[in-house]
Amino acid sequence: MRNSCIFILLLCAGFAYAQNTSSCRPFIETGKTWEVEHLVGFPDPSVDYVERFYFGGDTIVSGQACTILLCDTEKDGSHRISYEAALFEEGGRVSFFAPGESSPQLLYDFGSEAGETVYVTKPRRDTKGEAVHSTCLISSIQEVNTEDADLTCVCFIENGDGRPYRKTFWMDGIGSLAGPIYNCHFRQMNVRMRCIVGETCIYDSTSQDLVSILMERNAYDTQTFIHDLSAPEMVNGQSSNGKWYDLSGRRLPVSSASSVPSVLPKGVYIKDGKKMLVK
Repeated sequence: MRNSCIFILLLCAGFAYAQNTSSCRPFIETGKTWEVEHLVGFPDPSVDYVERFYFGGDTIVSGQACTILLCDTEKDGSHRISYEAALFEEGGRVSFFAPGESSPQLLYDFGSEAGETVYVTKPRRDTKGEAVHSTCLISSIQEVNTEDADLTCVCFIENGDGRPYRKTFWMDGIGSLAGPIYNCHFRQMNVRMRCIVGETCIYDSTSQDLVSILMERNAYDTQTFIHDLSAPEMVNGQSSNGKWYDLSGRRLPVSSASSVPSVLPKGVYIKDGKKMLVK
């Protein structure tokens, strides 16, 4: 009897997961392209350069069947084609092999649920040639309707290897609203993007600002969020001991007893060995 109950519970859990992931639009689709305009010169921006991402055929990496993601970068009238990654998709999880690497990394997890923590990697390395990782706490899942598609948006708060917290969005089938490879550490407001499948545009940031819509919905918990990543218990050689510090180690003139000092502006701070995000 006990074994039967366990089997039923596992079956139900698997069914629930399958329902969650089956509702996701595929990320890898024939004829899908992303057109990303990178802007400069705010508040009256102009286009600095344009990236066009597209799928360029199939390949096999470490025995895994993959689809190649390419990028055509246009700047000052010249074009440069780059090999970005080899992608594969399973159950709402999109993974990739970076050029020259034999171990896959997670790009997106569209099947994740609110409250889960997801660890992702960006395909492009930073200016020092190092991999860029991000730990993301999924804050909510939002249904969003565009003119040509009904999509699911994963909203999360991210912290990447000591970098500041950011609020970011992923759209199933699209990825980041800044382009398919910018899953973390990117200012989504500094770009204009269109995602097209065949002749159908499923997202156009110039006609529908989903970022503003989601922010108006309060897609994030408005309470102070205490991240579970480690933070120094010692600041400049002294115990934090209930005191508040900024990320440069300067003690702030607020009451140590305050759980959330109202005088602090929005930002990331250190208190009692934890990083605190004040909203």
